[in-house]
Amino acid sequence: ASLRLAVSAPAPTGGLGIDLTSSVPSVATVASRATVPAGEYGADVEVQANAVGTTSITASHATLGSAAAFIEVVNLPALELLPTAPTIGVQRPTVMTLRAPQAAPAGGLTVTLGNSDNTVLRAPASVLIPAGQQSASFEVTGLADGTSRLSAQAEGFATGLSTITVRGKALVLPSSIVVAPGAQTQST
Repeated sequence: ASLRLAVSAPAPTGGLGIDLTSSVPSVATVASRATVPAGEYGADVEVQANAVGTTSITASHATLGSAAAFIEVVNLPALELLPTAPTIGVQRPTVMTLRAPQAAPAGGLTVTLGNSDNTVLRAPASVLIPAGQQSASFEVTGLADGTSRLSAQAEGFATGLSTITVRGKALVLPSSIVVAPGAQTQST
């Protein structure tokens, strides 16, 4: 899971180092230090869930003080974003798949998509998995060189994540193609 670390003013040149600790590392851990990049107001911190239970993640800095977030690790069925780590081209629409662990209920399942960098990647704000279906496809488009983290969230499910790298110049192949023996196919 990802935890957003925010500061009240832009980080200075060279970035701002923040110390991190978990009160119960057997439940969840974080890196011992996070850096807010220069000029930014925050950074995402990856929380690694290790076991069911509760813990507190504390962020501290000598002049800014400290802040804590309560973390509860539970067994939830997870949403999946596929592919999980694609490389896509700038201005090249790419189809992704959102998959739920079970079929969506009557009325469907609306899943909110979070995009860590809207200047690098364009993605819809949400995706609807139709009633009775287990997945839905949607399109993302690379806007500029960089990396963006896409998250899928819905009540009662663990968050699905995909880290998308966008490159202006890259070799990009489809994830798979099915073709019969002796036949030919073209990929665009």
